[in-house]
Amino acid sequence: MSVHGAGFDHRLYVLFAVLTHAMIGYTIVSVMREPAPIVGVVGAIFPDIDLLFAPAWSFPLVHRGITHTPLCGAVVVVSIWSWRRSRPHPSSLSLFSTAVTLGYGSHLIVDSFTASGVPWLYR
Repeated sequence: MSVHGAGFDHRLYVLFAVLTHAMIGYTIVSVMREPAPIVGVVGAIFPDIDLLFAPAWSFPLVHRGITHTPLCGAVVVVSIWSWRRSRPHPSSLSLFSTAVTLGYGSHLIVDSFTASGVPWLYR
């Protein structure tokens, strides 16, 4: 495949998108006193986990399908919250959950400004 082929263009687009979301998540969470900004990065890139299985599966597990909805974001945050609660020293639990929520939400907001948008109310 040539450097100018469709596969290269798509990979470059995905890399740029993931880095953009990561930088936004990092920036938003870096103003919090805790947790580490990487938590915002993870929250911000999590909706794109659908890129791992989108080619092999069908709707709703397509890119910008169910993982790009507030409902999925809520499930992710509650799951992380439950897991963190069982860990030693869960005192920063609300800040941790807030950081993930801010990262996830920033991803949905940024993707809303693209041509294909996101399914906010998932239909």
